[in-house]
Amino acid sequence: MNDKRHFTLLKALSQGVVCITEDLEKKLDVGSRTLRTLIKTLNEELIVFGAEIKRKRGIGYQLEVWDEQLFAGFLMRVKTEERSEKLLPATPSERVQYLLGLLLNLERHIKLDELSDMLYISRRVLSDDLKEVEAILQKYHLGIERRANYGIRVTGEERDVRRCMIDCVYESQVPPWKAETEQELSHVDRVVRQCIKLHKLKMSELAIRNIIIHIYTAICRIRNQHYAADNGKFDKKLYALDYDAANYIADAIYDEFGLDFPEAEIGYIAVRLAGMKMFDGNTGLEQNLIVTPEISSLVLEMLKTVKDAFQIDLNKNLELRMSLSQHIVPMTARIRFGLKLKNPLLTDIKKRFSLAYAIAGQACTVINHHYDTELSDDEIGYVALAFALALETEGTKPRCKNVLLVCATGKGSAKLLQYKYQQEFGDYIHHIETCDVGELDRIDFHKFDYLFTTVPIPISVPIVIQEIDMFLGEEDISKVKRILSQGSHSSIEKYVVKELFLSELKAATKEDVLKAMCSQAEQFGLTEDGFYEAVSRREAMANTDFGELVAMPHPDRCVSKRTFVCVGILEKPVFWGKRNVQVVFLVAVSDKPDQELQMFYQTIARFLLNGRQIQELIQKQNYQELVTQLRRIEQDVKNGGN
Repeated sequence: MNDKRHFTLLKALSQGVVCITEDLEKKLDVGSRTLRTLIKTLNEELIVFGAEIKRKRGIGYQLEVWDEQLFAGFLMRVKTEERSEKLLPATPSERVQYLLGLLLNLERHIKLDELSDMLYISRRVLSDDLKEVEAILQKYHLGIERRANYGIRVTGEERDVRRCMIDCVYESQVPPWKAETEQELSHVDRVVRQCIKLHKLKMSELAIRNIIIHIYTAICRIRNQHYAADNGKFDKKLYALDYDAANYIADAIYDEFGLDFPEAEIGYIAVRLAGMKMFDGNTGLEQNLIVTPEISSLVLEMLKTVKDAFQIDLNKNLELRMSLSQHIVPMTARIRFGLKLKNPLLTDIKKRFSLAYAIAGQACTVINHHYDTELSDDEIGYVALAFALALETEGTKPRCKNVLLVCATGKGSAKLLQYKYQQEFGDYIHHIETCDVGELDRIDFHKFDYLFTTVPIPISVPIVIQEIDMFLGEEDISKVKRILSQGSHSSIEKYVVKELFLSELKAATKEDVLKAMCSQAEQFGLTEDGFYEAVSRREAMANTDFGELVAMPHPDRCVSKRTFVCVGILEKPVFWGKRNVQVVFLVAVSDKPDQELQMFYQTIARFLLNGRQIQELIQKQNYQELVTQLRRIEQDVKNGGN
C-alpha cells in the first residue's frame, strides 16, 4: 500500500463492525466515488491474504476475514510500511507539501495525468492543489512552466529553489528530498558543529539546524548539477572569518562525500554563517564583528525614533547601543541575502515584554526604511530582547516625580519648605515648584504628579492631593517617601478619557478608522496640526497590528499637547495590513516629561495581548469596564507580576 488513505481505511474497518459510508467519507475527506475506488484497490491486496471488504447495502462497509493467519501476517507488513517514509499524502495540505517537494526536485517535466494517477486523485482536485503550490512558489519568485505534451515543471533561480526547500523543512519538519541515508545527514551535522566550535561562532541551536539543512540541500542539488550563482553582493573582506569557516566546511564535505564545492557555493555557505550568528552582548566585541559607521548611525536613529514616539530616552544607554549594534551586524546579512531567522520565543516575548516589543517595532521602522524591507515579527522579537534588558535596567532607578507645593504662609516659608523637600527627598523628586492658593488657577497641572499642601485646596485638580505639615516629622518623612517611591494612584484615567472612547465605530478601511479617531482627538483640542499625517506616516513604515483583532497606531513623532489614548471598537473588523482588527488604541505622547509613561505603556500593551479581555471589550463596549481591567493590570505590573 502506498496511499495513507488505505491505512486509515483499514484501521477503521479492522474494528470488526459495520462502518457507515458517510463516516468513512468524512474520516478520509473524500467523496463517495473516491471511497469506492480506494476500497476496490485495497480489496485487490486483501483478497490474497484471506480478507475482503464487503458492502452492506444502505448502511456501509464491513471487513470480513476468512484466514486469520494470513491476515495477521498482512497486518504486520502493513505496520512496517506505515512507519516507512514511502506513503503517499492523504489530506490536501499533505498533498500540497508532497507536490511542492516533488516538483522542486524533479529533473524533467511531468504530466498532470501522471500526477493524478500517482496521488489517486482527480484532475480537478489536482488542479486545486497546484494552485496552492503555485501560490507558495510565487513567494520565492518561482513559477510553474506549462508545456504542451510535456507537462509542468518549476522554473526560477537556484537560490530561490533552495530557499523554498529549506523553508519547507521548517514547515513540515521532514526534508522535501529523499535522503539516501540518515548517516549522510549526521555527517553534515558533525562537520558543522566542529566548524562552529573551531571558529568560535555564536549560534542558537535553531540556527545550527538551519545551516545543516542548507548544506545538505546544497549537496543534493550539486549532485544533480544544480549550482548556486555567484553572488556579487558578498564581501570576502567584511565576512572574512565566515569565509574561512565556509572553506573549512567545504573541505570537510569533500573528505566525507567526495563532492567539490565551487567558489560560489563556498560563498553561499559563508552568507548563511554570517546571517545566522547571534551576539549576546556579554562577551565584548567578537574578532569578526565590524560595527560600521552606517550601523552606528542606524542605532542612534533607532533610539531617536523611540524617544520621538514614546518619550522614552535610551540614548545614553551604552550597553543597549552596543547590543543593538552587535545584533544588527548579522541582521544586515540576513536582509541582504534574504535569509530568515526563526524566533521560538516570539509568543513569550510579546506576552512578557510587551512594552519592549512595541518599542522594538517602532525602532525597526528605521531599518525597514534604510534597507527598503519589512522585518518579520521574528526579527522584531530579537530586537525587543535588547530593549527589554534596557528597560529593566532603567526600571531599577528611582522613578522621580514632579511635585507642586502649596503653602499659605508666604513666599519665604514656601521656599524653606521647598528646600526641606529637596534635601530630604532629592532622590525621588525630579522637579519641585511652589505657589499659594490664589495662583492655582494659573497652574498647568499636567506638569506635575503630586500636589503637597499645608492648606485645603478649594478647586478641583486632576492630580493627587496630599496634605502635609509645615514641619516634617519621622512619620511624615516615611509617608512621603512611600508615596514618591511607589505612587499612590492609577494613571489610567489620566490617559484613557471617556470622551475618547468610541464604540460601534463604522468604518470600511484602516484609513477610515484612523481619520475618525484622529478627528475625535482634534475636536477636543488635544492635537497639533499634522496629527493624522504623522499617524499615516508611521503606518506606512510598518503595520501596527499588535495581535489578534488589535492595533496600536501612533504618530511618528510628538504632535499632541498632552499624552492620551483614543480607543475605537469597530462594528466589524477591517484588514490592517497583516491581520483583521476590531479594537484600536490610538496612542499619542506629548513632548512633556512624564514619569508614568513606561508604566502606562506596559499596562496598555499587556491588555492588548490578552485575547480574552479583548473579546470582552468587543462584546461589552463599556468604558468603565475597560478602565477597571486596565487598573487591575497596572497594579499587577507594579507588583512585579507577569
